[in-house]
Amino acid sequence: MSNTESNAGARALRNSGKSLAEVVAGLEAVGVATTRSAASRWRSGEHVPGAEVRSALERVLGIPPASWDRTAVEPPPAPRPAPPPAPARSESEAVSQMRENVAQCERYLQLAEEASSDAAKRQWLEQHGRALMRLARLTGEEPMPEAQVVKHPAFTRVLDVIFGVLEKHPDVLRELRAALAQAGVDG
Repeated sequence: MSNTESNAGARALRNSGKSLAEVVAGLEAVGVATTRSAASRWRSGEHVPGAEVRSALERVLGIPPASWDRTAVEPPPAPRPAPPPAPARSESEAVSQMRENVAQCERYLQLAEEASSDAAKRQWLEQHGRALMRLARLTGEEPMPEAQVVKHPAFTRVLDVIFGVLEKHPDVLRELRAALAQAGVDG
C-alpha cells in the first residue's frame, strides 16, 4: 500500500496524536510487549498487528480490530500556503537605500583608517565591497570604476607594500612605476 492508501487502523493510529513511544508504553501497560519499530510499521501501513495487539490497541486507543482489514484512502496532504509577498519596494528605493549603505561603509572606512585595527579595517573593506557588488547588481553599473579603485586606501596601501619590497630591486621598481604611470595609476 502507498502512503496515501493504507488500512483504516494505520490511519487511526497516525491520527491518534500518540508518539511511537506512547503507543508502546500504552500496549505494555495492558500486558502486550512490542517495539517502536513494530508500531512504526503498523502506523505506516507496512504491516498489520496480530489479533492480540489489535485487541490491546482497541483498549488503549479505541481503534477497532476490524479497521486493520479495511482500506482507508487518505486525501493527499494539503498544499502549503504560499509565503506572504515581500513588501513592495520600488527599484529606485532599493537603489537609493543601497547607495546610502555604500556611503555609510565609506564613512566607517575613513574612521577605521584613523583609529581601528587592521582586522577592523579589513572587515569594513569587505563590507564595502559587498555593498558595492549589491549596488552594481541593482543598477547594472560597474561595482567600482577603475578611477575609484586606484584611489581607494586599500589599493594605495598595497602599492606601498609592493614598492617597499621592491626597493631592494631598483630596476624592477623603476619598471613597475613606469608601467603604472602608463596605465594612469599614480605610484
